[in-house]
Amino acid sequence: MRQAKVLVGSLLVTLVVLIGGFLASQWWFVTKPIHQTLDQQSGLHPARINVMPTEVRLHLHIDPTYDFIQRYPRLLDKLEQTAGHRKLTVVLDNPRHPELEQAWSDLQFALREAVATKRYTLIPDAVKQVAQQHRLTYEVRIDERFVYVELQQSNRAWRQVVPLQTDRAEVLPS
Repeated sequence: MRQAKVLVGSLLVTLVVLIGGFLASQWWFVTKPIHQTLDQQSGLHPARINVMPTEVRLHLHIDPTYDFIQRYPRLLDKLEQTAGHRKLTVVLDNPRHPELEQAWSDLQFALREAVATKRYTLIPDAVKQVAQQHRLTYEVRIDERFVYVELQQSNRAWRQVVPLQTDRAEVLPS
């Protein structure tokens, strides 16, 4: 009976040490560096960070004044490095605004079609057409991995990142 208590006690201590070490390493090597990276970027606020063994899921709130098209691609590279072997999923918390949501909805098919058919030169014109239709200002950027789209109306901005290939970091709509 005494041996069973010692065995159960040692199993519990081992379990606590292992789980505690795992959680501490996640915080020290992933969560804390992500917070430090985001703190260096004015206009970004992490709403939630979930670190799992195979994935890092980050919910980001972006201020309307943040220079998304110029600064976000470099930020995404840094976040991918911090995530290491884990898949990085970023969810951009866009404002709930009917005109911006409708514009994004109208734009999605053209973007997905251009990406699927690899006709990337059609993307800027599609964004321009939808932005003009909804009386929005816009910016678009395409690099070797993503299409970055920003639609703006007064002090509101809808930002979205569309992967050109699905095996990289993933950015989801809010």
